[in-house]
Amino acid sequence: MKSLKLFILVASIALLPTVANAQVKELNERQLFEKVCSGYGWDFPNKNDKPCVVLFHNGTCPFAKQIGKYLETLAEKKEYKDKVYFYKVNVWNLSDKTLEDFNFEGVPQTYFFRGIDDSGTYEVGMLSMNELEEEIRDFLLGY
Repeated sequence: MKSLKLFILVASIALLPTVANAQVKELNERQLFEKVCSGYGWDFPNKNDKPCVVLFHNGTCPFAKQIGKYLETLAEKKEYKDKVYFYKVNVWNLSDKTLEDFNFEGVPQTYFFRGIDDSGTYEVGMLSMNELEEEIRDFLLGY
């Protein structure tokens, strides 16, 4: 009985990061175009009913991992939780055409798309938590 309880405890702890990260959704290439862009590229209108942030990462870059953690933190903040969508896309799962259309320069690359039918902008390289939050406040939400 003790070993069963221990197993359940360990299994529950192992699942915590998955639950905590639920606010930042991982998208594949098809979902990127279904959920985010109306066409190919970062300058096409956002399909969402609210602004979104999309992190292009590769799963091994320490800077992209850090930005991913920042996005998870921001996604949980009350002031952004219901106002901004947060996504991640692994560049290894994207076609060369998609990378070209998004002006992909390197990992990490973070895209900021305003509300529906509005285009976006992007930043290449490491961003601090403050820079991400400033971009969300100023560019996406306009305050």
